[in-house]
Amino acid sequence: MGYGKQLYRATETRIRQILVENLVLWVFEKNTRARSFYEAVGYRLESGKQKEMRFAGATTAIEVRYRKLLNGETALAMR
Repeated sequence: MGYGKQLYRATETRIRQILVENLVLWVFEKNTRARSFYEAVGYRLESGKQKEMRFAGATTAIEVRYRKLLNGETALAMR
């Protein structure tokens, strides 16, 4: 397991200890490496959840939202 995944797992363990039920993050749509990482550790893309970011020079980028449920009860409640 690489350093990034080890760090992520340690962080998630601490988050679970404070009884957080789910995690949400935003990532640039074209950042396939980050998206692959988050999917590999259990995040799921929330369809229809995206936003457009505007930068100087008329550049735009789309962000998409991912969610990870940390317990089964939350998963059932969110259906």
